[in-house]
Amino acid sequence: MTIAVHLPQSEHGKRFCQFFDHRYSFIEANLNGEERPEWKTISAYPIEHRNLWNRFQDPDTLIGLSFGSSAHYALIDIDRGSPYHPYNDEAAFKRLLGAYEDVGFNDHLLLQSSWSEGIHLYLPLPRSVPTHKLAVMMKLTAVRAGFIVKDGTLELFPNAKPYSKDKPTPYKAHRLPLQVGSYLLDRNYDPYSDSIKTFLDQAERAAEAQDIELIETAIEAAHQAKAFRYIKGDGNKAAAFRRDLEEQIAEGWTDFGQTNDLLRIIGTYGRVFEGLEGKALADYITTTAQGLPGYREFCRHQHHIGNRAKEWARCIEKFYYPYGSDPIRVGTFAEMVDKGAKENKVNEERQMSAIDRIKRGVEFLKEKLSEIPKRVGEMKDALINAIVELFGVRPSDQTLSRYREFWHPDIIREVEIIILEETPQLEETPQFDALDIEPEVPPADAPQEGTSPDILQPETLPEAEHSPCHTPPAVAGQNGQSAESLNPVPEERPSVYATPPLYMKVKAWASEQVSLIYQGNSVFSTVSIEGEKRAKVQSIEQNEQVIITDHTHSSFLFRQDDEENLLVYVKPLNNDQSWLTGIPVLAKYLQLAPDG
Repeated sequence: MTIAVHLPQSEHGKRFCQFFDHRYSFIEANLNGEERPEWKTISAYPIEHRNLWNRFQDPDTLIGLSFGSSAHYALIDIDRGSPYHPYNDEAAFKRLLGAYEDVGFNDHLLLQSSWSEGIHLYLPLPRSVPTHKLAVMMKLTAVRAGFIVKDGTLELFPNAKPYSKDKPTPYKAHRLPLQVGSYLLDRNYDPYSDSIKTFLDQAERAAEAQDIELIETAIEAAHQAKAFRYIKGDGNKAAAFRRDLEEQIAEGWTDFGQTNDLLRIIGTYGRVFEGLEGKALADYITTTAQGLPGYREFCRHQHHIGNRAKEWARCIEKFYYPYGSDPIRVGTFAEMVDKGAKENKVNEERQMSAIDRIKRGVEFLKEKLSEIPKRVGEMKDALINAIVELFGVRPSDQTLSRYREFWHPDIIREVEIIILEETPQLEETPQFDALDIEPEVPPADAPQEGTSPDILQPETLPEAEHSPCHTPPAVAGQNGQSAESLNPVPEERPSVYATPPLYMKVKAWASEQVSLIYQGNSVFSTVSIEGEKRAKVQSIEQNEQVIITDHTHSSFLFRQDDEENLLVYVKPLNNDQSWLTGIPVLAKYLQLAPDG
């Protein structure tokens, strides 16, 4: 008898239930504002597909799932206060990504887990693997790379748990994505979507990008390494382990389907007892395998044995230590936080230096060239050459992409247009009424026409002509000027109205609710909407008409001297939904609308 699976009617719901497919030992919680949810584990019965989909869509409920015997994704949970969170130490976060990329995870999905601003990192797989082996590999990969795995710092799902035949324990459950406070994040850690369809589409693409053969190799290597990855001082244990490996290697191939096991065993021996690493370990695996009995007859990987040896060498090196060596020390939590703070300061200084080089490179091109290149590629090449000429260093493509607002030809032209539009017009020379200002009569000893004006002749004031004034007599005497010289004299050059700084414009625009045009790239953020229980991801598009809102939170209140980075919150002038909050944009990309 086949039990019917009652999937939701919605296509998105069906895909959702097929991706998150384990139904036992689920967790749930009621949403109580911004308070920490009180999770309850429900193990008495499984949750049905339709119930799961309905709970997931309920804005007043939180739901989470565990894992079964097989899994097709892994999840990394990093709290906001963790030293590995990108806001605290982006370099450490990227090292973590690199550690998992080394074992085959080439792509991932990055999410904000909740309003607490924690990070959820999903690693989808193209096919299912044994859950307990995946859990061991995830943990050993992190530990071997120098990371501390513990709740609140770095939490892994599925979790590596002790095996118990008599009383099996379930895997820990995790909160499902894109519930209240959860959003997909872009590479700058900004939210851009809360759509489950987008999540599932990207999960499929990420799964296709993974090197599943390398991942499965790492999984098997980690599983075998769990018991013997670190041996020091115990001669009997080391001798027994060495003897077991040598016996298996000596026997070689006796049938098909033994290649991966033998490459792993050879690599383990080379790493643990020969102390090899890198290319030396890969070469050792290749040479040893090719000399074993049965290799020609039963090994079906002879055409790429070198590549398979390299993959096994990479994985084994991550999970085994040479015999007698000390494992890597990761340091205390406090040491990691301090290290992260120092690295963040260094990173910030590097970023400012990079931006300064880009700005000076652009100025160099403006002076050197009659016209800035209009094509992005040409401008990029010209800027690279300029920075190399000025500073002797070549900026990376990643750096130029990150700070494109400082050199992109479209943005530069936009800024120049704004400058031209805002250049003040000269006033006509002011006309003074002869009745108001009497012509000044030059003193008798003043230079006459035809004489050199370079030699100044100070005027001597008769003491009897002093009149009471606010200028102290001593100062007046030093100035050597008559009372008549205090009268205003017409300027020979016209006066110019100074352009007000940007922060003053922003204050005026905000207070008057002036209509503006946003001319930057599209930006996404979460917005509270009237009548909605949860915030939604919205966008401000290029050339959209907007007004400033939430101006009391804008950065011009405390960053008046940094016009490049002034942030203001805006919302569309005409929108169907009633936004209660705005989206932050750079104020430099705002200008008056034609009817503003």
